[in-house]
Amino acid sequence: MWTGNQPENELSFVDLYTEIVSYFRQPVAVCDHKCISGYQIGNNQRAWIFLCHTHSNTANLILRSSMALTNEIFSLIVTGHPCINKLAPNPIANLQRQVANLHYSKTANILLTVALSRGIPTYPISLGGNIWQYGQGSLGRHYRSAADEFDSLTGDILCRNKVYSNELINRLGFPGVVHEVARNPDHAAKIAALIGYPVVTKPISAGMGKGITTSIDNPDELVAAFKLAASISPRGVIIEKYVKGTDHRLAVFGGELLWVMARYPARVIGDGVHSIATLIGQENLRRKGDIDKKAIMQDAAMDELLAKMGLSYDSVPAPGKAINLRSVANVSMGGTMEDVMPRIHPDNRYMALAIARAFRMNAIGIDFITEDISKSWRESSCAVIEVNQTPGVLCYIRAEKQLNRMFPSGNDGRIPTILLIEAPPRIRQAGCYIITGCQSVCWPGNRITNFSRQAPQGEIV
Repeated sequence: MWTGNQPENELSFVDLYTEIVSYFRQPVAVCDHKCISGYQIGNNQRAWIFLCHTHSNTANLILRSSMALTNEIFSLIVTGHPCINKLAPNPIANLQRQVANLHYSKTANILLTVALSRGIPTYPISLGGNIWQYGQGSLGRHYRSAADEFDSLTGDILCRNKVYSNELINRLGFPGVVHEVARNPDHAAKIAALIGYPVVTKPISAGMGKGITTSIDNPDELVAAFKLAASISPRGVIIEKYVKGTDHRLAVFGGELLWVMARYPARVIGDGVHSIATLIGQENLRRKGDIDKKAIMQDAAMDELLAKMGLSYDSVPAPGKAINLRSVANVSMGGTMEDVMPRIHPDNRYMALAIARAFRMNAIGIDFITEDISKSWRESSCAVIEVNQTPGVLCYIRAEKQLNRMFPSGNDGRIPTILLIEAPPRIRQAGCYIITGCQSVCWPGNRITNFSRQAPQGEIV
């Protein structure tokens, strides 16, 4: 900007800001159903900033926070004195957290993006409830994240309670888990002794791997694991027999198994040179920009798991040695996924579809542990450990598969729309109509009772 058009005189802050805004000014395309938030720069009438966003509160927050931060930066440039408190929390990170709290979920964001690319109109039904309508009128469908309006209330209740869902799995004759609900640590110890170690502790109702501890080998570990789960589930904690194998997510939408993903805990692969801490840092760098992968975060649970294996962050794993950093295979906790749909056994496919029908759920995610997904559940040691009423769609390819079930190719969810505009007086007085692209016109009248011939565009009838 300055190279091509340097000002002759010094500019005030407002004038400088106006020049910058003018330089970056571009035509703004306002998408359907997007709220516009405007912010005037000081008292200057020449410059305004407009931001288009679905959520007006988010737009206001972004604009005002950005203006405040920019004022701080320009003040530093003009006066040479820093105005930003370096000891205060990162303002950008703080703004991102606030926006995330106001914004819709990541799954909804991906589905909305795919719908936009296909020309499927979307409408916010309840931003606070994260409920959107895809399509128009009678062709429209309500979604909450990946769940849709065809999911039953009873199925939702069953999915949310791990005890209820396991009971139905067993009644259907499919492999469930062996578990009991413990009221306190002593009760948990008795259950664990009865069903045998290793065991798993988990809340009765919680998702995203929260409060779950696996591979518990002794009573001391059980006490700590019980307290973790109880902090989320005060009504009781599930003590479950550990099932060895790989966790698989079987996703059913509209009566069809759309994908099968093998899920692995967050882990690093040793190279014989770098420490676990360095390997974590390297892995997080590789994951930047990958929508399917979360950063691996160090915490107390990871510390304990490494200590249990006799390792620390300074340990250097042997080349090719995989070190699991979590006991739970969950993407939200840094886990990874692999598409194993081509390998699933027909019996396992049938099981997933049967469970979806029995739960009366149109969209359901079934967590199935087995050592080999290509083997039938009838012939292997396996178990359905959970069912989820809102299976995550964290990939554009999978989101497109889901929307294709509701809106097949050629169906964009739109209904025919006619815009009626008042005719010019000379036409209105003559009782005539102008044909605007219609192939035929048909209406009853005093003089014309049945008129359905082809009429070229622009003809006055």
